[in-house]
Amino acid sequence: MLCISSHFLLLSVVCVGSILGLNKTCAQAQYPDLAFNSENTIRGNQHLLSLAVRHLQACIDRARSDPRHSVGKHRVGKSNGSKHTYPRSKPTCRPIPKTNVSISLLLLFIHILGDVMGGGMCQIAHKSHTTPYPCHKHQADHTLVYGVELSSNNEPPAIINRPEMNTILPLTATVTPMLITNVQSQINVDPSPPMGVLQTNFASHMLNTDITPNSDITPNTDKSPKSDKPPKTDKIPNTTITLNTDKLLNTDIIKNNDIKPSRPTGNPMTIEIPIQTPATTNYDISPTKTEFRIHTAKTSVDIHLSLMPVASMLTHDIAGSVIILSGDVETNPGPVKYPCGICKRAVKYNQSSVACDQCDQWIHRECMHMNTAVFEGLKNISWYCDNCGIPNFTDSFFAGCAAKVDNTYSCLSQTNSSSLLSLDSSTEIHGPIAMSSPISKKSLQAKTSKPLRLLNINTQSINNKKAEMLNVIDEYHPDIIVATETWLKPSVCSSEVIPPCYVTYRQDRKDGYGGVLIAVKNDLLSEEITSPTKPEHLEAVFVKISLVTKKTLIIGGIYRPTNNDNQYATELTDFMIKLSKKHSNTIQWFCGDFNLPDVNWQSNNIEGSRYPSSINQLFIDCAFNCKMEQVVEKPTRMDNILDLFFTNRPSLVSQVQIKPGISDHEMVCIDSAIRPAKVKPVQRKIFLWKKGDIDQLKASVMLFADEFCEKFNIDSPIESMWASLKDNLLQIQEKCIPSKLTSTKFHQPWINRRIKRISRRKRKWYNIHKRTKCYKAKQIYEELKKESRRACQTAHNDYLNNMFAEDQNGNKKFWSYIKSKRKEAVGISMLRNENGVAVTSNKEMANILNRQFTSVFGLRNAEPLPTIAWQYPTMKQLDFSAAGIKKLLDDLDVTKACGPDDLSARLIKTLSSELSSPLELLYSATHHQGLIPSDWKHARVSPIFKKGDRNQAENYRPVSLTCILCKIAEHIIVSQMYDHLDYYGIFTDAQHGFRKKRSTETQLLLTTDDFMLGLEKNIQTDAILLDFSKAFDKVPHHLLIHKLARYGINSNAISWISSFLNNRTQEVHVQGSQSQTSEVTSGVPQGSVLGPLLFLMFINDMPSYLKNSSTIRLFADDAIIYRQIKTPQDGQLLQEDLECLLHWEKDWGMAFHPQKCQTLRVTRKKTPTIVNYNIRGHLLECVPSSKYLGLIISNDLSWKKHIQSISTTANRTLSLLQRNIYHCPQPIKTMSYKSLVRPQLEYCSTIWDPHNKCYINQLESIQNRAARFILNDYRRYSSVTHMKSLIGLESLESRRKLNKAILFYKMQNNLVDLNLQLRPSFHFPGRFMQIQCRTTAYQRSCIPDAIVVWNSLAQSTTTAASLEEFKTTASSELIKTF
Repeated sequence: MLCISSHFLLLSVVCVGSILGLNKTCAQAQYPDLAFNSENTIRGNQHLLSLAVRHLQACIDRARSDPRHSVGKHRVGKSNGSKHTYPRSKPTCRPIPKTNVSISLLLLFIHILGDVMGGGMCQIAHKSHTTPYPCHKHQADHTLVYGVELSSNNEPPAIINRPEMNTILPLTATVTPMLITNVQSQINVDPSPPMGVLQTNFASHMLNTDITPNSDITPNTDKSPKSDKPPKTDKIPNTTITLNTDKLLNTDIIKNNDIKPSRPTGNPMTIEIPIQTPATTNYDISPTKTEFRIHTAKTSVDIHLSLMPVASMLTHDIAGSVIILSGDVETNPGPVKYPCGICKRAVKYNQSSVACDQCDQWIHRECMHMNTAVFEGLKNISWYCDNCGIPNFTDSFFAGCAAKVDNTYSCLSQTNSSSLLSLDSSTEIHGPIAMSSPISKKSLQAKTSKPLRLLNINTQSINNKKAEMLNVIDEYHPDIIVATETWLKPSVCSSEVIPPCYVTYRQDRKDGYGGVLIAVKNDLLSEEITSPTKPEHLEAVFVKISLVTKKTLIIGGIYRPTNNDNQYATELTDFMIKLSKKHSNTIQWFCGDFNLPDVNWQSNNIEGSRYPSSINQLFIDCAFNCKMEQVVEKPTRMDNILDLFFTNRPSLVSQVQIKPGISDHEMVCIDSAIRPAKVKPVQRKIFLWKKGDIDQLKASVMLFADEFCEKFNIDSPIESMWASLKDNLLQIQEKCIPSKLTSTKFHQPWINRRIKRISRRKRKWYNIHKRTKCYKAKQIYEELKKESRRACQTAHNDYLNNMFAEDQNGNKKFWSYIKSKRKEAVGISMLRNENGVAVTSNKEMANILNRQFTSVFGLRNAEPLPTIAWQYPTMKQLDFSAAGIKKLLDDLDVTKACGPDDLSARLIKTLSSELSSPLELLYSATHHQGLIPSDWKHARVSPIFKKGDRNQAENYRPVSLTCILCKIAEHIIVSQMYDHLDYYGIFTDAQHGFRKKRSTETQLLLTTDDFMLGLEKNIQTDAILLDFSKAFDKVPHHLLIHKLARYGINSNAISWISSFLNNRTQEVHVQGSQSQTSEVTSGVPQGSVLGPLLFLMFINDMPSYLKNSSTIRLFADDAIIYRQIKTPQDGQLLQEDLECLLHWEKDWGMAFHPQKCQTLRVTRKKTPTIVNYNIRGHLLECVPSSKYLGLIISNDLSWKKHIQSISTTANRTLSLLQRNIYHCPQPIKTMSYKSLVRPQLEYCSTIWDPHNKCYINQLESIQNRAARFILNDYRRYSSVTHMKSLIGLESLESRRKLNKAILFYKMQNNLVDLNLQLRPSFHFPGRFMQIQCRTTAYQRSCIPDAIVVWNSLAQSTTTAASLEEFKTTASSELIKTF
């Protein structure tokens, strides 16, 4: 159904010229004032055409004044052969024209008029039942009308021979049904020149018409070949079309021309026409016959057509009237879909032709008399279209603008396309505006590309509309999202509101309102544009995107608050102008919410007074100075255009659409033909273990294991053994476990059919409202908008709850979901090389990172080895047992990534029993020969972003992925080496990292206790926090091997480790691309099991270099050296010990990072002793507080800064949970709080446990918030204490006391390695003497307060047999106390 406007009626009438085929001789005889060209084209008098248009407009005006023509809610029911009654509704819209005519219906009418009768006006009646139209008080019809598409071939399948017209018209009808509503249409024309009455009245068609195939068809002996087999029948509804010309006898045409029509005698002519004619159809119509039948290769239902012919004079008069109405009538082109503008013959895809960008007309090269040289050089010259006479230019005038609207051409010749492309590879060749070329499907698919889509959307708190935002992204698939009024704070991660397939750039407002973000798909190469001249308070962000033409697209997301701040507007426009001029040779898009309703952007005039004219004029001048045009022409909020889109290349904007938004603003959807440079998405191969044949897998591996053990021994070549094991395991896995490739498409699994259906209805009623300005349509749209929001939120919450409920194996899905919300955008979009040039190729970025990672490696040298004074006993030989190997295999984490050998942890763990014996043989052979396979020496390095600029390679750290089976061997070696080192006490007591019974808590406890003792004695303590520069990567291999030998590691183990370290290689992987393989010349592999132990052994002798008894403590490579400063000479002694560490650094090829080393003076004196310390001449910075091992230590040992820091972090994490799992069940919330929030509040709480009530309440308030969140109870008068008891949350203060008691229990039972000098009580066994303290700070510190807590416990509790039993009994006692 189509509501016909005046311009559409004109267009429909003009279409007659391309459909109707008439005889020029008869037309000239009746209308000599008509001009005919050589191509049998009839062009009517322009005066008559204008009269026709005027009368058509008058008809529409009369239709508008009819109050019956209104639209209301209606529904269409199924037809069962009886009449239907629909609920009537009052008119809900203003009167609109109800001249509803189908285009296909009009084509059918004109076809029968021109081709069957040879001209003449008729009335077509489709007889069936009638049903009341739901929106009208009068009766109307539902009609199933067949639209007809006309075409012709060189051998016409159908010929109509009419002597009256003396012409032959080829005809083929392809019929398609469509439902027409309100099919009554009447156009009354009363012109001064000869005109006619064009009246059509269509009855309704039974939707359930009986299907009666016609198999009795008499073939035509003259035209159709005989067929021995009966034709096939297709079930299609019977249809009857009746043509009647009775009402034409009293028309104005007859009266005005004094024509006396005569009716011929005889019976009416009847034509039976099959509906579907997929094959060639031949039929012959003769005026002497009364019944006719058309024959086809496939049998179908007949159409019975009763024809009452009128006099020839009447026929010619009516034909002339139609010609005048059309204004341009040509012969029926038949099947020529793309006719040449000159010869009218078909333009085929294998012919050399060009298309005009103005009139969309294809023309043969030969018809234009264009030689081959000119045709091939069209890229560099202009040419004139013979059809419209308008010049067509080349791409050279629009370099870099790959848009459909550019004046370009498309060559249809397959032979010449390569030569054209070779003229300039940087500029693309595109088709005309409306591609009507008969190019083959393959070429069309190759040249057609998806438009670049941008969504400009006002969100008004994107946090509260996450589900709706995800639905919008899933529906429109935008490449770029510009969101304004995000209302985000810096603590909110972008991954919470934007899918992970986008890279997000944000500018947030500090108060949590306003704000803007730009999200770019991660397959586009984007980079944020930063400028030191940009004011920080401007809510604007600018992003640069690379294009395939090696040019750049600048996108700006801008939000102007709704205030009268003239200074803000001035700063914003000035920066926009500066940025535009700086990047003047780029394509620029500036969009967002500008809040400028007073500006008419088509005329650049100010037409309102809601904002000062100075602000409006600033942005008008800004658009002029930036040479930009605003392209949004429809309102985006009520009747105002607030969301704007400025561009300096408006011709590149293909389409601007206003779509339903998620706030009180509508969305602006921009489509452009610009082609951005894209990164090919990476697809990973995953195995579907749930669908695999595990039994067959184990049986096959068991057979292989037996063959492996029989074939090899400990003297067999290592590479052969490893190759056999790896290849067979991979082959068996491929055979027994199905696999698939991961999808890179964005899809939300919770978006169901109901949501999509509501979205479609919402768009429909939005369009109705915008088109008709109907208040009822607006109400329906608003209700659907609310319903869509509720449906999205409900479906999203249900999906999360079901996902967490089904997850029974360690809540893996839950933790994966939380992890995805806590991290920012992943991947690397762009890097800068050593020259500062931006690089977008994945392979080149991988090479840049690889060069950065290998630059820290040391070089092998032949310098003499340092002298080592000690020599420890030799370690016993390594032992590899099948039982121990199986235990390690069973403990594997199946979620860990596989190494270069592609053997997954899931595969190895599943086959733990079958692989234990082959691995025992393989590991024993590597130990015996002192060699390991080359695959075990190779690492895949994944770059992990640390902090800072994402475009700088130095801000990434490498993480190596090595073979899992190699890690199993490392585990066995490490455990036996630890036994040797612990047995002989080789490790220094200062080292607390990667050691049993030691942790960061034991390290910090001893360090802070020394600081507290200094405060207790009012003695200053100077501490120097040391930082190694790339400590793990700089370890020289030959020096490490030298130390291992002195520590007593046996020769076979040293050979194994030497083979493990030497000749190592690595390659960096970035988004599916890998760098060149580089040799690792130094360092211990990060990510390996053996690496940390080797590093501990390498720096184990560092404390022995100290000469002045300063204290040094180590946790892996984190070192701190301190000393009590009573006089300035003590500071000099500390500097000398620092020089000793520099001497160790030089001897063993390591290096400190002076810029990251800091000095901390721990004292409460008003006038501390000032001593400056330096490393190689660099003066170390003295700071009031510093973070060491996750604990912020201040110079006065007050834990205020640390408590504030952890409170901020815990509140941020709790807010993340509130935003993302608010509707989850209570157990999920409780688990998330205990796992994510409370550990942040209790990390090393035994050391910093506050005694100040203010700090205690500050920490407890976070848990109170969590209790309300878990129970969804935010009432003011609800008891938080009762809530915490319901969900089993003890107070944090009591838990800190409990942790101190647990630490003391571990010390007493040798569960931690702490050597504290404590005095036992003589009167109470199992208790200790309290420490006498001068200051409250020391009295409330860890050790003195832990003694008080321990002594308050019952003796039965302190003598508990196990740690778990002690926790249970001590918890009940301390909770009652606190």
